[in-house]
Amino acid sequence: IQVERGGTICGLIYMPNRYMHSPNEVISLTDLDNLGRLIAATVKALDKSELKHTVEVYRS
Repeated sequence: IQVERGGTICGLIYMPNRYMHSPNEVISLTDLDNLGRLIAATVKALDKSELKHTVEVYRS
C-alpha cells in the first residue's frame, strides 16, 4: 500500500495464476470467486467520504 495524488491510498489485489503472459494462463475458479468477494468487502468497508474521494481522484 502506498499514497498517491495527495493522499489517496492505493494498493493491489492480486490473484494467483500460472503461465502469465502465455496463451494458456490458468487460474483457480475458487480464487476468482473469492477475489470478487474480497473486492466487494473492501468497497463496502469504505465510508462515504473515502469512497467519494477515491472516485474524484480517479476521475481527475
